[in-house]
Amino acid sequence: MKKVTLQEIANSLGISRTTVWKVFSGHEGVSDSLRTKVIAKAQELGYAIPEDFQYPSSAEETTPVNIAVAVCRPETSLFWMTIIHQIAKVFSTHNVNLVYTYLPTSADKTYFLPPTLTNGSVHGIIVLNVYNERLLRLLAETQIPKVFLDTSSLVSPDELNGDLLLMESRNSVRNITAHLLEKDALFRASWVISATHSPTANAMRASARH
Repeated sequence: MKKVTLQEIANSLGISRTTVWKVFSGHEGVSDSLRTKVIAKAQELGYAIPEDFQYPSSAEETTPVNIAVAVCRPETSLFWMTIIHQIAKVFSTHNVNLVYTYLPTSADKTYFLPPTLTNGSVHGIIVLNVYNERLLRLLAETQIPKVFLDTSSLVSPDELNGDLLLMESRNSVRNITAHLLEKDALFRASWVISATHSPTANAMRASARH
């Protein structure tokens, strides 16, 4: 196995080798937050930390980070289950706790978000496969960082109060359609997709029209 060097740790964090050396040699001049990042990155890369290394108390007492994954019916799609699995793998290497939060597919005015999303116990939310307008607006009202993986056309991206990642389908659908046409297939293609389901679905319909 290749030996991890101080320079490799420094390069991965965008800092100098001297800074990394200070951390593992016990010298001052490095902030507690940066020191913690260096140690975490070294562990992630498999650096052989000296047995007599004194871990800073601040690194041991750091409050764990909790990130909620709020999802509707993930079991209906291997796609979403795979994403959740990969998120969990990444979190496990960064000392982040995944708080799995199951949401209903629909909600009326009497529904409110689970306490785990509103009581301050989580530091961020990743929203998957949620398209109900009521749910999206409730999530948007939470005052913590959020990332939405796809959303409903009923709620403007500007109203989500968070980052939005759309699943681009335009090129894939165009390629599939072109392939069928190249096969000289005589058929009438139709898309059965909700007009308000998601921007991605709308992109698929637009692509098919072209």
